[in-house]
Amino acid sequence: MEGTDVRHNHNFFKILSFILGYVFLFAAIMLTMQGINDDTPIYKEALHWTVVELVLLSGLVLVYLFGIRKIIPVAADYKLKYTNRNVVLGIFLIYPFIVFLYANLLHLDFGNIYRPIEETDWSEVVSDLMFLPVSAIIAPVFEELCCRVMCISVFESKKGKVLALIITTMMFAFCHITDFADKIPGGLLYGILLIMSKNIGIPILLHIAWNLSAFIVPTLSHIVMLFMPEGTKGIFGSPIVAVIILVIAFMVGVSLIFKDYIKYIRDIKEI
Repeated sequence: MEGTDVRHNHNFFKILSFILGYVFLFAAIMLTMQGINDDTPIYKEALHWTVVELVLLSGLVLVYLFGIRKIIPVAADYKLKYTNRNVVLGIFLIYPFIVFLYANLLHLDFGNIYRPIEETDWSEVVSDLMFLPVSAIIAPVFEELCCRVMCISVFESKKGKVLALIITTMMFAFCHITDFADKIPGGLLYGILLIMSKNIGIPILLHIAWNLSAFIVPTLSHIVMLFMPEGTKGIFGSPIVAVIILVIAFMVGVSLIFKDYIKYIRDIKEI
């Protein structure tokens, strides 16, 4: 009888932690939007988003470390492990070109690939950079902890890995309701990597690399555009110089990862 009570209590804490997690996420969205309107200066809006999400992320980390990991045994299996430096650098160099292709091939128009680049100014570049910390670093860590690590920990022990992966992927996509379909492939990939590796760092790293690349691609284009004459044509509206830089970075990234892979194979053969 005591064993049954313990099991019921354990399940209650799992459900409670899951509900609290999503209440926390809802509170984050509401607090982030509080006091922001069309008349708010861009620097105040960026600072507001950064501070609020940083505070909420700190709270979420404390809840996960001292709450979820204590209540749910499965959560303790997921750890933040060291990742090879060359592989990390390679991923960050590869991703911008992948993001560039992904974003443009989704709306591919063969008759409009080479088109004039749009005019821009330094205010757009500054605006992009202001939102860089919150969108490219803080938000990915927050989303991975809330939508992936915590939720997979809750569902895996109760529903199994496959169902946990499906549920958390749909929840992750639902949090980006305007881009619901676009977020499903990434959600599945990050979830599979997390479950297979038990390494929290891998999905966080990939998510940061993707969001950072989503900033690098347009910002790099905006900077290059400032030095280009009017009417210059580009690939998908991005200056050819910017695209060449992305391609070179991609090739260097592939080279770094390939060299590390060769070294890994040699080390295995020597054992």
